[in-house]
Amino acid sequence: MRKIILKLSFTTSLILSNSFSAGIPVIDAVANAQAIAQNIKTIAEYGEQAMRWEKTINQYKSQLAAYENELATKIGVRDSVSFLKDLSDFKKYAGKYDDDYFKLGKDMMGSNSMIGLQTSKLFDKYNIFDKCSYDYFSEVEKTNCKNKMVRRVNEVATYQDYNEHLNTVSTKISDLSSKLTTSADIKESTDIGNAINAQVAQFEITKTKLALMNEQNKRLDEIEKEQREEQLASTKGKHPDWSNFNFKINE
Repeated sequence: MRKIILKLSFTTSLILSNSFSAGIPVIDAVANAQAIAQNIKTIAEYGEQAMRWEKTINQYKSQLAAYENELATKIGVRDSVSFLKDLSDFKKYAGKYDDDYFKLGKDMMGSNSMIGLQTSKLFDKYNIFDKCSYDYFSEVEKTNCKNKMVRRVNEVATYQDYNEHLNTVSTKISDLSSKLTTSADIKESTDIGNAINAQVAQFEITKTKLALMNEQNKRLDEIEKEQREEQLASTKGKHPDWSNFNFKINE
């Protein structure tokens, strides 16, 4: 930013000097100087804005990475580093066959397609569904538990996708910011500023999509919790029917 100001300040001095030596009225030179000063201010503001957004996006990327690790822990994965790498590799593989590489529900848990089989292998490798297989769970509870695990893995995959996308956004803003340091033309600088705003819009879209996904998953978790509570309430006070149970000890 200091380079921009020094460069444009030199240009201002040069114009003023040439204007006076050529006999141009003082008022024109002053007007030119004011216009250039405004350009300096505008370009500096673009540069400061770019740096602020780059910092904000990088902070958000760090948050997403933290969420990835936190969710991996909640899923029950012991080696989160290997899991996140395998998940990333699987997404690249699946992306060659199907844009929607993580399908919720039956398609993901029981499909015989190439993607379904690879998904099952990934889940089996990290025992994703182990905590859903307790004998005392009802079939509804097992299904709800598996659905929740699928959503958690899908969340991690989504965080990874958006983090990669934000890497691109951050890099583009950084490149545009660098161009500002060599730009002394207000038209060019305005175009660069607009390009920065376009990247910021991508960042805002990403945040909105993540917020919607989190809200949807939160609501699904609440629905499943309500179902579980209703099921427990319906069995409250009821006792097992032991009338046909054989109490004799086998000899």
